[in-house]
Amino acid sequence: MATASKTSIGSRMALERERLKLSQEEVAQTLRVTLAEYAQIEAGTSPMEHWLPILGHVAVRTGRPTSRFISPATGKASEAKEGAVGPTMRSVRENKKLTPVQVLEGLGGVTAEHLGQIESGRSGLERYSIVLLAFANLTNVPIFNFIMNAPLKSE
Repeated sequence: MATASKTSIGSRMALERERLKLSQEEVAQTLRVTLAEYAQIEAGTSPMEHWLPILGHVAVRTGRPTSRFISPATGKASEAKEGAVGPTMRSVRENKKLTPVQVLEGLGGVTAEHLGQIESGRSGLERYSIVLLAFANLTNVPIFNFIMNAPLKSE
């Protein structure tokens, strides 16, 4: 199995899972992903490594807690809806009167066109943000702790 970089989201998840003495099987079942997919997440090779740093960046730029983009009312994965993260990002960005260029400042490799795809609710961010929030809820660790300073990987 591939080893994740120490700064990957997956490696941080693996450390937390091991600290709690949970098996990959237990976590995969709780997150409702296959064991193979969960292993890919921990290895740092899943699309999560691309999508979640974007969300973390937007959270910082807008001053909104990361979990509230995924589950606006409670920050709980059980109440998150796939397809709503991007539109929530757009709404928050517009309420803060930020242009796409302003919100993407400092985030290389992501274009305004890419942000448009994300904000329409048609990106991998929809699925992977809910998976990571479910993990954060399971471990009682803020979701941003898994995302901060994680490098943006290409799709």
